[in-house]
Amino acid sequence: MLSKEIYIDVLPPSVNTQRLLDHAIGDILGHFFLDDHTVFPFPRDFQIISLALKDLKDIANTICIAFGTHKAEAIVYAAAERYIKTLVTDEVTARAIINHVGIASHEPTVHHRR
Repeated sequence: MLSKEIYIDVLPPSVNTQRLLDHAIGDILGHFFLDDHTVFPFPRDFQIISLALKDLKDIANTICIAFGTHKAEAIVYAAAERYIKTLVTDEVTARAIINHVGIASHEPTVHHRR
């Protein structure tokens, strides 16, 4: 579940919080990305103590651990934007990601630990 609800009461009234509630598909380090593949624009005076998303692109290996078919769209977006380089997930989520990007005939590479 996204933690977007915690921001609603602390954001100034001038911020379109309904857009955050209705369109957020995922978040990384407190930065929410929306279903139109943009990042939610927090006001300049609203402080998020976090690494900036643009800085994630410069890190050689960023690891995302995510499970749940409802996260497929967000995972695809984060990977396409190069926010994540390595994904750890389960087979069901991997298949949902594959279906989301339209590679129905591809079998995912599954690494099993013993």
